[in-house]
Amino acid sequence: MAEVSILVDITKCIGCKSCEVACKQWWQLPAEIASWTGSYQSHSDLSYNRWTMVLFREKETADGGVDWIFRKEQCMHCQKPACVAVCPTQALARRPDGIVDYDPAKCIGCQYCVEFCPFDVPRYDAAANKISKCNMCADRVDAGMEPACVKACPTDALTFGPREKLLAGAEARVAELKEAGVAAQVYNPEAVGGTHYVYVLPQGQPSEFGFPENLRYPSTIGLWKSGLQPVGEGVAALSLVVTLAAAASAAFFNRNRPDGGEHHE
Repeated sequence: MAEVSILVDITKCIGCKSCEVACKQWWQLPAEIASWTGSYQSHSDLSYNRWTMVLFREKETADGGVDWIFRKEQCMHCQKPACVAVCPTQALARRPDGIVDYDPAKCIGCQYCVEFCPFDVPRYDAAANKISKCNMCADRVDAGMEPACVKACPTDALTFGPREKLLAGAEARVAELKEAGVAAQVYNPEAVGGTHYVYVLPQGQPSEFGFPENLRYPSTIGLWKSGLQPVGEGVAALSLVVTLAAAASAAFFNRNRPDGGEHHE
């Protein structure tokens, strides 16, 4: 199976938030009312029910003016996903096409992925005791469709397709921008083996677009896999045992009730 990616060309993004709305609509995620913070950015951060959003930033220009900087934020779908490496229940898994998928039925709410993600993406909900994140619309991809955010983008700032083709397209776009006098670059960080969300960034450092500075693959992953992960797996197994024991106890109680297990008001 060929690996796929989404190319995000920042120079074409107009900050319309169509990708945000499309994601909410496709996944039937509830609306979230946000307070005015002085920015046109819709919300301050990702959340359990908001898997993608457009970051709005202002940058002063050389002539004293101000430029808008927009950047779509979501799971980066790393080639070496730290979240997958630390998940004790395989709720997170990297597919052969490179998509880092998520199965909420397997999630035990341990939040290891939250702690280890170098991009600070997974979000935890205490009420559900689960995490959530973008899965690049894996269901749509399996059906031969584009991810919802890509389908909704009106300026072709988002492009979905074979990874190698999009990487070549990103380099060609950067060359085109440089020829026009824009010091552009491709953001596909090697620290995590590359990502399946690849960005074309115009002038400026990645940190100006909201990416972490000095990005590194968590060095403690090795320690985790050799020493702590078995403990995490034990916690997952214990959680399952407790759940099954509770279900068995309830069944025994109902079978042995004086009223024969019938419920009376």
